Amino acid sequence: GAAYRVVVGSFRDSGNADAFKAKIAATGDFRPHLITFGNGMIAVATCPTDRIARAVAGLKSLRTHAVCPADAWILKVE
Repeated sequence: GAAYRVVVGSFRDSGNADAFKAKIAATGDFRPHLITFGNGMIAVATCPTDRIARAVAGLKSLRTHAVCPADAWILKVE
């Protein structure tokens, strides 16, 4: 599977996560998905890849969209 993903938001409420996922999808450039963590947080992530350089490129591309928060980050999945 993909070792890296760009996380654009993290939420406790699944409705908020779903709404933000839809906002990211509405850009037309990304296909976001949800990741549920053991602590109950739900991350909105996109750009799954096995290469860090591609994840960085995805993050840079996301940042060109107003919907992308300044604190978007890259998650390494162990």
